[in-house]
Amino acid sequence: MQYIRKANKASFTFELTNCDGTAVDLSESTLKFIVKKKKTDQDTSAVLSAQTVNSETNIVSFEFTAEQTATLTEGDYFIAIKIVKDDHMDDEVWNDNLKVVREVFND
Repeated sequence: MQYIRKANKASFTFELTNCDGTAVDLSESTLKFIVKKKKTDQDTSAVLSAQTVNSETNIVSFEFTAEQTATLTEGDYFIAIKIVKDDHMDDEVWNDNLKVVREVFND
């Protein structure tokens, strides 16, 4: 389970490796990160999304601003990363549950 605070910056960093521990080659791929309310929602209906294209490294980060997370309703979501390749051999390589919680400070 991952957690983010509503109206705060959120950052997710991943080091993608193959089963044998070698770095995943992302140089000819698009890496997509999505946040959805329901697993069955279309990807285009994601409440947050980001992507990295042709990364030169297997370590990637996705960052969302406080303004972006402020649009989320408190509660539970689903998050996932998919590697999208030109040959259409796409692969969802990670997923988890996300809980959006209210911040403690109420300025």
